[in-house]
Amino acid sequence: MTQDEPKPVHFRPTRRTLAWSFGAIACVALAIGAWRTVVDPHHFVIEKIRLEGTFTHVDIDTLKPRIASHLRGNFFTVDTEALRNGVSEIPWIKHVETQRLWPHTLHVTVYEREAIARWLAGGALDRDGTLFVPDPATLAANLPVIDGPQGLHTPLVKKMLELQGYMQGLDAQIARLDVDARRAYRLTLRDGVQLMLGRKDMEIRLARYARAFSRLTDEQRQHIVRVDLRYNNGFALARDNDYTPPHKG
Repeated sequence: MTQDEPKPVHFRPTRRTLAWSFGAIACVALAIGAWRTVVDPHHFVIEKIRLEGTFTHVDIDTLKPRIASHLRGNFFTVDTEALRNGVSEIPWIKHVETQRLWPHTLHVTVYEREAIARWLAGGALDRDGTLFVPDPATLAANLPVIDGPQGLHTPLVKKMLELQGYMQGLDAQIARLDVDARRAYRLTLRDGVQLMLGRKDMEIRLARYARAFSRLTDEQRQHIVRVDLRYNNGFALARDNDYTPPHKG
């Protein structure tokens, strides 16, 4: 044997070493067996789905098979994220929560969207300004319509809600909000009256008009068709052809 050749090392394991080795092997075997039992779809089967939510627009009969299609695996291995994503593809559903309830129940909570306006190009807008595309037949007929530049859903919904607060002084509701490429606003009320708001100081202009409106007679109010509020210190009224100004003197 040359000097560079490795020398063999001989040792005899002690009883303690053997015991630790067998113990470790047994633990590994038990862990593998337990894991196989946990991931086995024939064990810990999900036997019950507890479905909760306010189902105004979502069809439960449509929702149930969609949930069932994602129940692969068992209580421990079911992919709840995939289930939430799959259920959330239904347009009216805003958010889904899941919770495992031992020993065999999956709790699914569904939160619906609240449509507060139609988007003229197609779809509806919820209170957060999110655009979604439900079946048009499921939308309320009296929803206001918003028409504006693409991508401005959120700020336009926020602005519409702000402007609606000023409608109390006019005893009116917004039927339509139009915003052109120059970001000039125009409101159409439920009675057909148009309010030209322009691009700035919209709240101040509406408050000014509301004060003047409160002093008009019912006869004068009924014939208003358009109000141009794009003035610094006043506004201009346009009336229909049936309006007859009161005689003076």
